[in-house]
Order: sequence, then C-alpha cells, then structure tokens
Amino acid sequence: MGADIHMYLERWTNVTNKNCPRLKSKSEIRDETISSILDEDNVSTSVYRWESDDIWTFDGEHWEYDSIYWYRNYQLFAFLADVRNGGDIEPLDYPRGIPQDASEAYLWACDGWGWDAHSHSWFLVSELLQVDKKVWKELGAENFIEKIESLSGEVDNLRICFFFDN
Repeated sequence: MGADIHMYLERWTNVTNKNCPRLKSKSEIRDETISSILDEDNVSTSVYRWESDDIWTFDGEHWEYDSIYWYRNYQLFAFLADVRNGGDIEPLDYPRGIPQDASEAYLWACDGWGWDAHSHSWFLVSELLQVDKKVWKELGAENFIEKIESLSGEVDNLRICFFFDN
C-alpha cells in the first residue's frame, strides 16, 4: 500500500471562489453581520480570509477538485513533511498541522478523509520558491515546482495545504 498526497491551493482574499463547495463558517456569518452594521453607518469593510483557489466540479454524486499536484513522489513527500523518509532527506519543515485559518474547502476535504488523513501541513508559495532549483531536480520534482512557478498572483498571498493518506 502506498501513500498519496492531497494538495489544495488557497489564496488570501476577500473574494469567495464560486467554484468551491462550502457552507458559511461561523466567522463568515459574524463578519457579514459586522459588515452590515458598519454599512449602516456608511463605513465599508473588506473581510480577508484564506479561500480555496482550486476549481471544483460536481459529477452529480461527488465533488472533485483539480489538484495542483497529485503524483506519487516519496522524495518530495519526505522533503515537504518528512513522510516516507528513510532519513536520507532533510525536510524543508516537519508537518505544521491544519492551519487555524484554513479555508472551508480544505477543512471539508480533511473531514472527508477523517483519520486516514495524516501529516497535515502547508507552505506559502513564496517559501517554496526560495528553495534552490537544484533541490527540486534532485528530488525529481521539477513538475511540482514548475506548477508552483506558474501560479498567478502575489506569492505571499498563496499557500498550499496538504495531507497524506496510506
């Protein structure tokens, strides 16, 4: 049995991705209430949060998303979160957990996998772009970093959240 990565892209924004399955979170309901109160006094406010930047589709039965990366590369897994590492690879970081401010879509995905999901972590895109290209090549992960480099937007306002399953 092998391990797979489940990777999601999030953007720091005040615009909701309409292509994403979600319910309103308690904080979103709170923020909308505060905004409506402030708007009564002609004060405008924008509420920023991490939102899914993935494209989601519904096939009539299940939600699917277009993952930024889905290949099985144990060297990359070891580098990103010390998963399936025989000790030969120095990880960029150890699993950071689920971000406290994760998007509703990412939380929905985590809930769907339940206890089968492990080693939750995340990186800002800017952190990944600071890694020397030689490292990505040594890991056999050129396709991963090329995909990361192709993302549009401010790199500090983009992050990948991910977990693994066995």
